[in-house]
Parts: sequence; structure tokens; C-alpha cells
Amino acid sequence: MNPLVSSALPGNIAMQCWLAICLPFNSGELSMVGDHKNEKTLIIDDKIKKFVELINSTKGDGELTFSHIQSRPFMPYWANIMITKFHPEVNDFQVIFHGTDVVSHVLRDQTGKFLKDPDFRSSSPEILTAHTTAFIENRPIFLKGDLSIDKRKHKKFNQVKTPLLFKNNEKGTVTYVLYY
Repeated sequence: MNPLVSSALPGNIAMQCWLAICLPFNSGELSMVGDHKNEKTLIIDDKIKKFVELINSTKGDGELTFSHIQSRPFMPYWANIMITKFHPEVNDFQVIFHGTDVVSHVLRDQTGKFLKDPDFRSSSPEILTAHTTAFIENRPIFLKGDLSIDKRKHKKFNQVKTPLLFKNNEKGTVTYVLYY
């Protein structure tokens, strides 16, 4: 088993999360396949569908790149995006961009932190598995769950994680997340 997937992450976050492995982007489908705890609760938000449609129309048959994410059509999504880059030497993802809406919900900017860092505030084994699956299997992963940090009001989230290609063939993920 991949050690990145199997590693446990300590933290101060209470999270309940349902993972759905979805069809590859090039299928044009958004329907879920695979096992998750409650299929009826995993309703993909219309904003997430539009984000995935933008990715599909932008990348075509190729891969989504960091340059794509930096382009004007993606600007409306930036506040709700987290971008990670995979570092094989430490077998972990490092956050290189944390959007302002994401920061406001996790109560700090985590840019520069690694997902396995015990101080990383919005991670769990399920979240790490989702990043890893999107990265390794080169497909989108949709998640929906409950998030409560530092006794704040209970929050729900809905997100999609997708593989991302950087220059020099470095890889990572981009997450578009909505909080309710």
C-alpha cells in the first residue's frame, strides 16, 4: 500500500467526510461511482460542476496546468482554491496557494505547510487519500463532509480535487472547496 495513503494524520480538527471516486474528466460525466457511506448526501454543488466544466473545456484532451489555473477564466474561483505540489523526497503534498475564503474558514493561511504536518488544520486521512487518489489516478475526486475547527460554528464543505501539472513535469493537485 502507498505509505502516503495509509499514514494517519494527527490534528485538532473534527471531520466527517465521505469520499467518492469519480469518472475521469475526459468522460464528460459527473456521476459518482465507487463506494462511499451515503450516496444521497454526496450532491455536487452547481458551482463545483461549473468549475469542472471549465477545467474540461480548458484542458481538452491534455492535462490541467498551473498556467491554466493562473488564467483569467479561473479568477472567480481563486478565493476557494487550494493548490498543492507533490514532493517525492518527503512523500507529501505542500500547499503553495491557499485562497482567501479557504483561509477564513480554517482560520489561518497554510501556504508552505505539508499535508502531513501535525499542525495542518484542514487535513485528515480521508483528505490525504483524496489528494493521493486524484494525483496517482489522474482523475477528479469529489468530497462532501462536516468541518468543525476550534469550537467554531459547525461547517459543511463540498469540494473537488483534481490533478495539476507544473513546469518540469512536477505534479500536484488543485482543490476547489465551498463552505456552508
